[in-house]
Amino acid sequence: MRNKKKIRLLAFAMVCFLAVSILAGCQNQAENGDHKEGAGNGELQEEGETPPEEGGEAEPQVIRLEDYGGAGDGTTDNGEAVSLALSTAKRAEGPVIIEFEKDATYYFEKVPGEEYVFHMEGISDVTLKGDNTTISMDMTRLNGFVNMNRCEDIRVEGLNLKTSKSVYGIGDVLEANLEELYLDVQSDRDLEITETYTMDIVDAFGLPLTDCNRAHMFIDRMEVLDAGAFQYRFYLKDQDDVQRKIQSMLRDNLKFLFPRPGWGETDASGSGAFIVTNSTNLELANINLWSAGAFCFHMRYNDGTILVRNVNITPEPGSDMAMSGWRDGFHLKDNPGQFTFENCRIEKNFDDAFNTGTSGLEVSEVFSETELELSCGEFGGTYYGRIDAGDRLLIYDENNGAFITTAIVKARVNKDAPFEPPHVILQDPIPDLMKGLSACPLDVCQPGMVMKNCFVNGTYRFRSPLECTDTEFATMYAWFDNIPKFEGPVASHQHFTNCKFYRVAAPDPADSFVSPEFMMELGSVVNNWESHRGVLKAEDMSFDNCEIDPDLIKWKGAYEVVINGETFISGQ
Repeated sequence: MRNKKKIRLLAFAMVCFLAVSILAGCQNQAENGDHKEGAGNGELQEEGETPPEEGGEAEPQVIRLEDYGGAGDGTTDNGEAVSLALSTAKRAEGPVIIEFEKDATYYFEKVPGEEYVFHMEGISDVTLKGDNTTISMDMTRLNGFVNMNRCEDIRVEGLNLKTSKSVYGIGDVLEANLEELYLDVQSDRDLEITETYTMDIVDAFGLPLTDCNRAHMFIDRMEVLDAGAFQYRFYLKDQDDVQRKIQSMLRDNLKFLFPRPGWGETDASGSGAFIVTNSTNLELANINLWSAGAFCFHMRYNDGTILVRNVNITPEPGSDMAMSGWRDGFHLKDNPGQFTFENCRIEKNFDDAFNTGTSGLEVSEVFSETELELSCGEFGGTYYGRIDAGDRLLIYDENNGAFITTAIVKARVNKDAPFEPPHVILQDPIPDLMKGLSACPLDVCQPGMVMKNCFVNGTYRFRSPLECTDTEFATMYAWFDNIPKFEGPVASHQHFTNCKFYRVAAPDPADSFVSPEFMMELGSVVNNWESHRGVLKAEDMSFDNCEIDPDLIKWKGAYEVVINGETFISGQ
């Protein structure tokens, strides 16, 4: 009996040993890929594949405002929560996603130490991720939604951006005085002022409420006639044919659309609702900007690729909102990076839907044939671009239309002072160099910009190179030109394919205050251009398979344009 027991124990031990050996062998084979099973996922691995290496790309860290006391209930002030979330994202070593609840509304009243909801300075690899998520902002303490500077690899998606109150008011005109230039208006809402409100930016404007015109009427101040009855007096500036605009409003019985004090057209909100500067690589996707007090998207000095997909500037769907923003929809200047717009819709912002180009400068000082200083000319300002060694400058004489040269910058003497007039040294001498010449940087003009499948309603200005396809332009007016010493360069290297251009105009042509006859202007803006052979020209411009009427184009200066196979050349 004892021998049988010993045999049974020995057999059991051998079985255990064999089982352990087999398991160990299987484990070694799996680790060595002999069975071609994916590590950790159970998927079959093809011949020749290697399993993922350790230390690969890190999984993004996901942050939610709820982690910091925030809530998407539409009433909780999420200012402190977003400040903490962005601080965490900035300290993180890997990618970060700041995630918002689907279909929720996050309200922001004040953000500690900041004037924007999302103040992003010097951060990288961060995504603001919503899913039909609404960001609602109180503009009594905040100026805009995003202010991004010196950032890299940022993505913003799935957000609706709106102010918690309208940035405008609408009023019936009770009385109009053409001599003293004022309108007495019965507002549809309380403007929440009890004493005179003076506009704090020079060119703040109101305008007749109509979908077919952009008739700016510049406002000096608002006086309170009866605060309880929402009655106010608007004093207008004597400029831009304002008396005729008043007469047009009265004749057509139009309402007056005006900026709401503190919310629309203020100095604080003048830079933009969504600002991006000095940043590299940005993607905006599935964003709706429903309400903005000034520029909607203001982007300058950015590098890399900037992808803008399904980004819409429209009033909130289902609402009775009359406008989306007071200033340009996309104001793009002085960007070396490449922009791509896909499936975007821009409407009811009563300045330009697009304004693309670069800062037009003038030669303000000449030190030698190779050394000069540039300034912003008669319009003033500090947008000098990012002029540095290797950049090209288009230099021409506005007085006679002469193209002087395309100069190469050898060095910028004051490159550490970007907001001072550029002091540059050129690679080659210019014998005709003199004060007053116009100069436009060419390498910071959104090179390679692309637009696909978009809808643009309103006015627009294109001066950057552009490849545009399958896009519809419901045009109040358009400019393919330049403004010497302010905005440039002259339009060129622009190609439109399968696009529609049609005029949106007032029933009475006399009320089309930009132009009663034309839909757009195309060419170069210089004086006495006919007298000079070396003329600055709008060239390499084409409209292929496009719906566009050449008779609605006001041709300016020098140009060479092909429209559906027919060539239009100045002087012929």
